[in-house]
Amino acid sequence: YYTEPVSWAISQGVINVSGSYFVPDKPVTRGDAAMYLWNMAGQPDAPQHPFNDVPAALNAAVSWMANTGITTGTSTTTYSPDSVLTRAQLVTFLWRLAGQPTAPEHPFEDVHEPWQQQAVSWAAFTGITTGTSDTTFHPDSVLTRAHTVTFLRRYDHQNH
Repeated sequence: YYTEPVSWAISQGVINVSGSYFVPDKPVTRGDAAMYLWNMAGQPDAPQHPFNDVPAALNAAVSWMANTGITTGTSTTTYSPDSVLTRAQLVTFLWRLAGQPTAPEHPFEDVHEPWQQQAVSWAAFTGITTGTSDTTFHPDSVLTRAHTVTFLRRYDHQNH
């Protein structure tokens, strides 16, 4: 399921691969996600973010995400770049990137947090996610690199 998304992500410069290893099952961090999204957007410039826990290598990516409203951080002063990314967090980032469009309610019985509802509904409606079953999404599950590039490619195909 992830062969074409990996090829797309590499060819578009969304991800960098060391040698010939993609490591599909490696968990994605919030810092990784910032880089992938920023690369996907063409690495736009933005004013400095307000977070005190972002390493220099991620400054431009996190600054862009913060200034475009894609992220609000994990607090007013932290982004938590080393924390693993969940399925709900990534679809929320993508939903915000898309301009927070409305969508019919999702069919997933395991999505309970208010902040997840609209983003998951939009991701299900647009086909960015099909869930982990007809009735489950697993919003708090950690995303792997394979899952992440699959969501990103589906997003890109919806918007181009």
